[in-house]
Formats: sequence, structure tokens, C-alpha cells
Amino acid sequence: MNVIYPRMKHLILLLLLIIFFHSTKTKAQEGTSYAISGRGGVATTFATDYQSLGINPANLGIRKSFRDPKITIGSMETSLTFFAEALNRQDLYNSVFKPANSQFTYEDKVKAVDAFSNTDYSVNANILLFGTSISLPKKWGGIGFGIKDRITTYINISENATELAFLGAAAQFFPELELSSGEVIDNPRFSGNSSAPQLTNEQFESIVRSGYGLTNNNSPITPLTYGEVLDGSHISANWYREFNLSYGVQLIDSYDFELYIGSGVRYLMGLMMLDIKAENNELTRNYMAFSPSFGIQFGNDSGNVTGIALNPEENKTIPQLLANPTPIGGGIGLDFGIQMRIFRNLSLGASITNLGEITWDADVRQFNASGTLQQFIGLGYNNYNLLVTDGDFGFGGDSESFETQPFDQKTLTIQLPTMLRFGLSYEFFRLYHIGMDVILPQNDAPGNLAAPYYAIGGDFRPSKIWKLSTGVNWGGNNGAKINLPLGITYIGRKGLYEAGIATQDISTYIADLGNGSTFSLAFGFFRLKL
Repeated sequence: MNVIYPRMKHLILLLLLIIFFHSTKTKAQEGTSYAISGRGGVATTFATDYQSLGINPANLGIRKSFRDPKITIGSMETSLTFFAEALNRQDLYNSVFKPANSQFTYEDKVKAVDAFSNTDYSVNANILLFGTSISLPKKWGGIGFGIKDRITTYINISENATELAFLGAAAQFFPELELSSGEVIDNPRFSGNSSAPQLTNEQFESIVRSGYGLTNNNSPITPLTYGEVLDGSHISANWYREFNLSYGVQLIDSYDFELYIGSGVRYLMGLMMLDIKAENNELTRNYMAFSPSFGIQFGNDSGNVTGIALNPEENKTIPQLLANPTPIGGGIGLDFGIQMRIFRNLSLGASITNLGEITWDADVRQFNASGTLQQFIGLGYNNYNLLVTDGDFGFGGDSESFETQPFDQKTLTIQLPTMLRFGLSYEFFRLYHIGMDVILPQNDAPGNLAAPYYAIGGDFRPSKIWKLSTGVNWGGNNGAKINLPLGITYIGRKGLYEAGIATQDISTYIADLGNGSTFSLAFGFFRLKL
């Protein structure tokens, strides 16, 4: 029986480093605009120019007056959202800003297992690399083009998987624990060892490994398969680079009624994909693919040790690797939208976005799910911040159970995360603009929302140079959390320049509201209207 060292910690760290340091769902429904984030995602009838790309292309055809800009250019509009249903405001603050001061004891890890099991996490990000739109003569509508990086992650793991994450070798699957002294003791968390004394923190920290039959006695207990260990868990993540070209035009123009339609096409470069889901004690989804630029190599590290190694491309800095990674997949997505304006003030809109598929055609892999988990080395994460944990994770099983292998069909084609949006809003003399959005996921493709998303919000213009945005939103990947967004936009002289900053949830910074906490930041400082 081999002991396998897949370096899962480093894989998870790489995914998080890409997300955090690339600094790019918000949530998948928000786009990258700080204005949209400040309204909590209300955008179907609000978004204009290139900011409507991927939301409602019909809005490209709207031009309210001859004073509206003919050309809009923007770059580096960035948004980032981290949501953890299991963390309160103080836990979130400590994990992000004071991880070194919040190292878990054994008792803390047990509490973390209880708190994190079967709860939602999402770390999602967008960055607009470049966007522009051109308003053509009125009867010809408008056209927009944008290049955007979109990273979406969603995690909900079962109690079994959470045990491994935080307790490591002391998880409830293993009947025996080997200490650094060479002594083998019964694991009190194992169901058959109810009479064993509880572990002390000193004993926990001295665990070398855990497993079945460590005393060389044949164990009558059948180890769990990986499908059983992960049963009820879902981990999905992807990273696309999108090239979006959209067009919107006005079809009807009367005093009381205006009708706009639009469509868009986007080419997606696939850079990362992870989709692991276990149901009924089986891995029903088991796919992964990573750009070779990140240097994630599967196979033998040295000798008989099998796992995952990180060997990024040589002579390239991290910014270079992130700016120009090698794609491993490609696909086409289509967007369609419509907007109606009634009596000049009331707007109704709808759109369907991301219709299409993407094919991952380079080094798609999957875990070997046929074996069983028989040994474990390592004591799990030491705090809620996965970026600062220490200690290796080692999995042991029969037939090299945690080894990855090439996907049987070589290539993998999956649906894009399709969403249906509905929105309405009312504008009062350009002073107030209030509305609501409902966003419905149309499939469970990686990167889509876990549930319907609802948002109510609006803008207020107290002066010509300032615009305030706020609202309320819930659902989506946020579980039962209620978010209170807030944003502020500066509008330069004659409206030629615009900059802003927003958060998806101001309440996390000042008080606990609802279940969980949301850390969110969106900003943009280069937006020209000509």
C-alpha cells in the first residue's frame, strides 16, 4: 500500500492566489462595473455602453439625448467578492487581516468542522481588461466590444470532507492514530471508538499519520471510497477570458413607447476548470483542467510518490503568467436582450446570456475514484485563511487511489453558465433611478448561480459630479445572507471622465446581518466618455 502525497494544499492555494492576486462573482450576475456592484447587481435596465456587455446587449441602442457620449472607453474595472456562510464579521476580519494571530487548536478545529459543514462559500472575480462602445447614428444603434477575465468559484462540502480539511489525520474515518512517539492509539472521533478518551491538543499535534491496521492487524472495517467521503459535496471553479462583441438597436420610437433589441457573441478562452460533485456516495462529476502556464503537473513527483506538482513556466513572472496564459479550451456564447421604455420613465427589460458550450481539449483529467481512502498524513488547515496554512496533506489508499488520470474521452464539452434576467426600473428627472432585477440560472454548469438571485436598488444624483448607489440583494451564491450594497461615483467636468468605488455589502464592515459575511470591493478609475 502506497502513501500518496497529492499536495492538495498547493492546488487549493494556487486557485485562491489566482483569484485574489489577479484581483478580478464579484458574482456572475454583476459584471465588473462599480456602479452595478453599488446597486447590488441591479443592471438589466440600468447598464449602458460597454458595461451592458454580457448583461443586456439591447441597451447599446439607447441614446437618451444628443448630449450622450458617442464613444466610451474603459479599462481595469475590477470587482471581487468573497462570501462565507460560516463566518461572522470578526472571523472574516481575523482570517483576512490577522491570520497569524488566529492559529487553531484541536478544539478550534472541531468547532470549524461543525461550522463549515454543508455551508456555502464563493470567491468570485471579474476584471475588464478593455471595453469600448460606439453610439452610431440613432437609426443604426450602438456597438460594443470588451475583453474580460471572469473567475467564478463555488464550494459546499459535506461534513466528511470538512473533517479532512480541518482535522486531517484525526478525521472520523480512521480508527487508529500513530503519534510521533511511535505509539498507536484509538481515534475517539471514529464511530467504533466511543469509549476512547478525547484527544488532548498535545496528542493531536503529535499525530504522524492515521489509517486502518497501523498495528499490522487486519482491520475488519472497510475503508470509505472517495465518493463516500465527499458525498454531498460540490466544488466548481472556472476561469474564462471573454472577447465580447455586441450590438443593440432601436426598433420602435414613439412618444409613449420605445423598443430596443440586441444580441452579442463572445469567444471564450478556457484557462481553468474544476468540477467535483458527489451524490449517493459516488463521484457524479469528476473533471479538471488547468492551463500549462500555471505549471500544475499530474503524475510522479519522485520515485513512487504520486501527486500534483507546481512547476510554472520558467523565466516568467506571476503577472506575465496571468496576463498571457496558454488556453486549454474554447467556446462560443450568445446573448440576447430586449428593453422597453414606457412614457420615457418606466423601463422593462429581459435577457438571456451565455447560451452555448465550451470544449476543454487539453489535458482534461479526473481523480481515480475506484479506490478507497486508507491513510492520511497532515493535520488540516490551521485557520480560516487557506492562504497561510502550513503542513502537507497526504492521502493513502489502494491502487494509488488519489492519483489523477487522463479523461477517458480526451476532450470534454460542457454547457456555459446560462442565465435569464428580468428587470424593471423607474427614472425621475435623472435625479432618482430605482429598480429591481431577478436572475434565474438555467443550468448547473460550473460558474452558474446556485439559486435564483434577487436585487432591489438604485442611483441618486445629489449633484452633477456625484452619484450614490445602494440597495439590497439576496440569493444566488450567498445562501440566506442579505447584502446591503453601497457605491459612489465621481463624474468629471462635462461628464468626460468617470471613476467610482463600491462594495456589494457594507453591513459586513459595520455589523453582522443575516447568515455569513460578504467581503466585496469594486472599483474603476479609467472611464472616458467622448
